[in-house]
Amino acid sequence: MASFLLKLIAIASRTPRHDGISKSLATLLLTTATATGPVVADQEDDYVTCLIDTAAKIMKSQAVKDPTKALDEAGKRCQPPSRIT
Repeated sequence: MASFLLKLIAIASRTPRHDGISKSLATLLLTTATATGPVVADQEDDYVTCLIDTAAKIMKSQAVKDPTKALDEAGKRCQPPSRIT
């Protein structure tokens, strides 16, 4: 879980324009931290990692950086776990 927080901090610290994505990801991260079991938590951790990594890659390719749009697109590309708490 600590590695996700470090990635989130890295994304948020790049520019003030990333505040929207960092707040969204922080909310998602806190939600996944309340998982009821280790297997579910691992699946949710993988999903959050996919969202963060994919959104970061999308933002790198955007001419005009739009964190919300990048996160929305990442949500379409990443497969959510079968059960999210």
